[in-house]
Amino acid sequence: MTRKDDPNSFLSRPVSQVGNGLLFLIFFLASVWLQYPGHLSSDSVTVWYEARHAVHFSPHPVTMALILRLLDKLVPGPGLYTIMELSVLWLAICIFVRVTRPNYLIAIALYTFVLVYPPILATYGLLEKDVLSTHLAALACILVMRAPISGRHAMFLWAAACTLTAIASLIRYQFAIVTMALLVWLWWRGRTEKISSKEIRSILAACLGSCILAAGLILACVAMTFKMEDNIVARMQERGNNVGHSDFERSVRKIYVYDIAGIVVGNPQAKLQVFAANHLDADKLKAIATNLYGTDKVDSLWVPGGLFAQLRNTPTSVIAQQWRQSVISSPGSLIRHHIRTFGRLLGLGGVYMCFPVIAGLDYNPPELAADLRVQDYKPAMSTALLTSRYFPVTPLFPAAIYLVLSFAILAGCLKLGRMEGVFLSASGLVYEFTFILLPQSCDVRYSYFMILMSVISAFFLLTPRSLTQDRTIASI
Repeated sequence: MTRKDDPNSFLSRPVSQVGNGLLFLIFFLASVWLQYPGHLSSDSVTVWYEARHAVHFSPHPVTMALILRLLDKLVPGPGLYTIMELSVLWLAICIFVRVTRPNYLIAIALYTFVLVYPPILATYGLLEKDVLSTHLAALACILVMRAPISGRHAMFLWAAACTLTAIASLIRYQFAIVTMALLVWLWWRGRTEKISSKEIRSILAACLGSCILAAGLILACVAMTFKMEDNIVARMQERGNNVGHSDFERSVRKIYVYDIAGIVVGNPQAKLQVFAANHLDADKLKAIATNLYGTDKVDSLWVPGGLFAQLRNTPTSVIAQQWRQSVISSPGSLIRHHIRTFGRLLGLGGVYMCFPVIAGLDYNPPELAADLRVQDYKPAMSTALLTSRYFPVTPLFPAAIYLVLSFAILAGCLKLGRMEGVFLSASGLVYEFTFILLPQSCDVRYSYFMILMSVISAFFLLTPRSLTQDRTIASI
């Protein structure tokens, strides 16, 4: 049988630009059909309310609310935001396929896997800061995966990638580590390809300038657009919510308070001397921390009368002093607290407490959902599938699986000399390990970036070099 007569010959051909464009369009539209208008958690409803009314009171960075506000002005509702969020993901996959140019069989397999693989399917349509920031960071990594580091295209591509990670960092602060990963990749490429230090410094300057410009514009827009809503702040503070400060300060306070609670539980003899010196009832605070603390989520400390409610009027400087005193006096308890919370984040000890699937529309907080008329929107088509009893949560969702897989992929790519795969998998791992230093609630979506990077980087391990062309993105 000749190649022309071979029924599989089409699948064996390298993907053309037109073919890749069609795959992008087909799978993008399929994902929109599955996910529109998006899946809303209570956090999503809160950020949407902030976007609609140009107010800010939640413990979430306001950049996501700014983006959502711009899109909500164009088309009211979360639908356009969802479309934008999905378009970034599929643009990243499209560029990846265009740069590597595998055959049609492998390209279709990759597109299909990203569309339907359960942990990704359950996440990429969710209106949460972790999702958009993951898509932006993934696009940035893929842009520079084979980007030139000399010539007229280099400065533009690296600056564009750093701009994307800067925006991602303003949505989820920990993505700043991915910007650092990009710069390490630039340094390594420059060293191995013997590029002059002058050209590398030019790219670094472009990256720094683009980050400063993007951050400055966004922060200026935030300052001119959003204001603190005092009435909502007062009501939420009474319920124990961590509100009433800048979003960065709220994040810092959350980490301090969670660490203090973990230290108190790990060492019942620990003293809250700074709190006592500032006329706070240290024994009462210890009792509340012991009663409410859990490694599953920091949210347990936010109940009415909880630790955050008790400390709502306490200056951040005082909380920081107590944190330092607790860490110095009980470092072992702090380490155990961080290890336990990181283990739960990875899904160890049961993944069902880690919100593996958030599907449909949440109607909480009730007053905010009523104002937005969330009840007028229909749940996404994928809701029935994601909430089905047959949807495979337990075997596929624990992030620990992808932590081990990422290390295996990194080692395999390193052995095979597929350094792009090393870069992508290492970026996912570096981001994931930030959660050891910054403990969060047990939530699968926090590990979404690592999961997505492991899936994409596995491409280099599972396909021979002969099936991919060593193309730079400048050849697109």
